[in-house]
Amino acid sequence: MAELTDAQRDFIDLARVARLATVDSDGAPHNVPVCPLLDDGLVYVASGINRKVRNLRGEPRVALVFDDYVELWDALKFVLVEGSASEVEAGPRYAELKERFYTKYPQYPTMGGGIDQADTAILEITIDRIVSDGV
Repeated sequence: MAELTDAQRDFIDLARVARLATVDSDGAPHNVPVCPLLDDGLVYVASGINRKVRNLRGEPRVALVFDDYVELWDALKFVLVEGSASEVEAGPRYAELKERFYTKYPQYPTMGGGIDQADTAILEITIDRIVSDGV
């Protein structure tokens, strides 16, 4: 597992959105915005059982980019992590992460439909490689 620097950890922890890239069984890419949560060097994403989750069940490798775009390009910042994703099993850890998502994103229960074990996967991303610039 690759280790984030303190600056990278802070940048990711403050990120409200990131872009998650997966591939399907035919190798077709799929890239979508997600609301990330950083905990103890791992990145978590909550998602309905949709294309990204189906892709990860067949091919767990992912790329996830956190960026801060500004018009002054010398000030651009990003952290790209590559790794593998697995689903957090129902139970105490799932419940703990659900509450952490609700704390970081208070709109989750009302605007996001909530996180429920019956229809929401919480994905745990282990970081294998980190590339960053400006962070």
